[in-house]
Amino acid sequence: MKLLAFAATNSRVSINRALIDFAADRLKAKNATGIEIEILDLNDFEMPIYSIDRETI
Repeated sequence: MKLLAFAATNSRVSINRALIDFAADRLKAKNATGIEIEILDLNDFEMPIYSIDRETI
């Protein structure tokens, strides 16, 4: 099974991103065989989306 996870925000201090990282770590810790997890970071993609992190730079 392949899982694609991403937080629907581009904030570097997102609670949603922390939750995704935590859930992925838990799955890996349980040695869930046959599960591939890919986590996308919206900051890796150039999009016309508001970002508090970019606004403060």
